[in-house]
Amino acid sequence: MWSVVERDYKRNDYRRIVGDWLGKKSGTHVDFEIFATHELEAEEADCKWLVIRVNLKQDHPEKKKSEPVAAVEFPAILVRVLTYIDDNLQGDLSMASLERRFFINRSYLSRLCRKYLGISLHRYIILRRVAKAKALLMAGKSAMEACQASGFNDYSNFRRMFKKVTNLTPSAYAKKQNRKYKVGQLGE
Repeated sequence: MWSVVERDYKRNDYRRIVGDWLGKKSGTHVDFEIFATHELEAEEADCKWLVIRVNLKQDHPEKKKSEPVAAVEFPAILVRVLTYIDDNLQGDLSMASLERRFFINRSYLSRLCRKYLGISLHRYIILRRVAKAKALLMAGKSAMEACQASGFNDYSNFRRMFKKVTNLTPSAYAKKQNRKYKVGQLGE
């Protein structure tokens, strides 16, 4: 079982978060163990994508009670699409262009994303673009430069999506990060 968590949580919170998510999905308590974790955006300070691989412990007549059920892997086509998206955030990432590039039906691709990521492909692209913009703003780039470099077509759309994800405008986020940096320098 795979789950994607959109915020950076400490290691000791992973178990609680996954337990809550599995409980909501099944409606009952589910026994599990965390098998592995993988951060998709390790360099980002405020927001990381965390993929948690979980082995579910279920009763199976042919298996012992304590033996975990095998975890589900991401399909190869989904891995290729997500890798392409991460490498080409500035390009055209519409469903039509992804459908043509990977020879995959857009409905099937949407279902894969919902099933394995828990969010739509469009939401994934927006989150990746905002994460890139945040990194650029932290590096000292202007909001307009971050907008263009992260693949948004126009500044008003960028500003609206950035605020929707972070609850801050790009300029407010840059000022906040700049203040954190200055406070960190004063403490040294």
